[in-house]
Amino acid sequence: MTGGELLAAYGNNYLPLLLETLNKIENNDYQLITQNENFATFFGKRTPDDGLINWDWSRERIFNWVRAQSKPYPGAFTYFNGHKVVIDKVSFSNLGFTYDMPNGMILSLDPIVVKCCNGALELRDVRESEIINKRIKIKAVFN
Repeated sequence: MTGGELLAAYGNNYLPLLLETLNKIENNDYQLITQNENFATFFGKRTPDDGLINWDWSRERIFNWVRAQSKPYPGAFTYFNGHKVVIDKVSFSNLGFTYDMPNGMILSLDPIVVKCCNGALELRDVRESEIINKRIKIKAVFN
């Protein structure tokens, strides 16, 4: 399930939960729970660069990274010849390669398949497909 699919699945629950919470506050029927700071974590505000794909990651990690950042979020992305390419869906590919090839190398054009450290991924949904379709070549490398 992608981040967008998760939001949609729970979309009908937001308003009832908000109304229930407001009702409890209005009726003074709530209980405050102090957070245990020993178990608290903090994550800073997301920045535009946070979606950058590292092709040295395992293909499983990239697969999950792309799913988590897909529409309606800004998306996972890479660069091709200086152009930002946002990728919303990938799948595992069994296309062969050699380990001396650099990670991020384009192995196939139809479909577009990219080498990772432990396998390859097929790019199934690319927002800027017209950019890469005109310029992409086998053995080019995403960076």
